[in-house]
Amino acid sequence: AQFLHLQHAYDFEPFQILCKTDGRVLLERFLARAGTVERHAGHPDLEWIEQNKERILQGHLTPLALGGQVVEIDTTTPHSFDYADLLQRVHAALL
Repeated sequence: AQFLHLQHAYDFEPFQILCKTDGRVLLERFLARAGTVERHAGHPDLEWIEQNKERILQGHLTPLALGGQVVEIDTTTPHSFDYADLLQRVHAALL
């Protein structure tokens, strides 16, 4: 609802980048990050992971219902992702 309000107030064309990955890979990434010293102690990561495990295992979320362009990228193997193509698509959307 907040994004729709902003869209009406500022008349912008949405551009969403929707990341997806294999659900098990995503769960492993969340668990690995939760155990690092870089994470602030105030983040209840393990509790959040447990509460959202089913969503995490899906590996993706539905785009926001705003219209506009949605670019879906698979981050399962980030080293094989075409970043130049994504940059070109973002640049084209800004023109």
